[in-house]
Amino acid sequence: MAAASVVKVPQLDQTFELSGHVVKAVVMRSWPLDWSGSRPMLRLELADVDHTQRPTIDAYLYGSWANSNLTKQDRVEISGARVVAGAQSDPLEHRFRMELDEKCSHASIQVLSTSDRVKGLPPTAISLQTLNKGTGRSGVVGGSAQPTKRKSPSSSSSSSSSSSSSSTPSVSFTTAAKKARAESKQQYDYSALKGMQPGTHNVYGIVTNFTVPKPTKGTDWMISLTIKDLSMDDQDEGLNINMFHLEEKLPRVARKGDVIRVHRMEVKRWKDTLQGLINKRSGSWTLVDGAAEGSLEPYQTSHPSHHPLDEELVRRLREKAACLPQVTQGPLPFFTAFLLLL
Repeated sequence: MAAASVVKVPQLDQTFELSGHVVKAVVMRSWPLDWSGSRPMLRLELADVDHTQRPTIDAYLYGSWANSNLTKQDRVEISGARVVAGAQSDPLEHRFRMELDEKCSHASIQVLSTSDRVKGLPPTAISLQTLNKGTGRSGVVGGSAQPTKRKSPSSSSSSSSSSSSSSTPSVSFTTAAKKARAESKQQYDYSALKGMQPGTHNVYGIVTNFTVPKPTKGTDWMISLTIKDLSMDDQDEGLNINMFHLEEKLPRVARKGDVIRVHRMEVKRWKDTLQGLINKRSGSWTLVDGAAEGSLEPYQTSHPSHHPLDEELVRRLREKAACLPQVTQGPLPFFTAFLLLL
């Protein structure tokens, strides 16, 4: 059987069926499930995978397809859909739109969520058969269940805390303690390093290179780390992260191959390279042994009360670290060297 030809989102400029074709895209926006009509409808905005080619295109999923539970930043490969003329008047919007309904019985969607990319898991296959059997990604049976929302951890604990507040004396926390307590209760979504875009990210990674703390011309010291994750291949260079803080507040990596988790890292583009940034005003980190039989308890963390580690992800990162080629410490990227001179 011949492989399906790949069609980019900007090439969807005519009315046709995607039989024998596949569209690779990323979900830029997902509207709430619409139950106002005779059947549920999910509207998505899809962009080309590299995010640089415009325009985007809207996709309308009807009936059982609406329960695919696709969300922002999911990567999808859609085959068997219809492309029909739209009614957009805005020249920046796509003149066509994609549709999926029960008539698209041979259609399929391969979905790779951000969390699955971080964990190195394969895409999930969705079809009408899996959705109607309740074995699709949404987990609903027969495509008729109302969507469920993930409860905030604070909302689930607020009732119990309020009921006991009358009998519990108030406790005064320092700013650092409040920050640490909030860190331990918050839920986080993690980004894959491969294909990352500038912005604020939470990541897990394997330390493949690091420097010792060095003074800057200001009051801070800095170190530089290079990390890889499960989304990267051996030939990928990894992400360089520059950390600025007081010398005693910087991480002390024990060895290459250790696992680091970073929260609220600012990622910026400098020339053609992405750089991560952590400083005293933003970001936190946790270090854990990268050895296969090492302890799952962090050996160093920026917060005394840290968010629990994803132990299964740490184990998978340890397995990858054991297979990575040895990386010798070489010259730092020019951007890092430039910062040291400031």
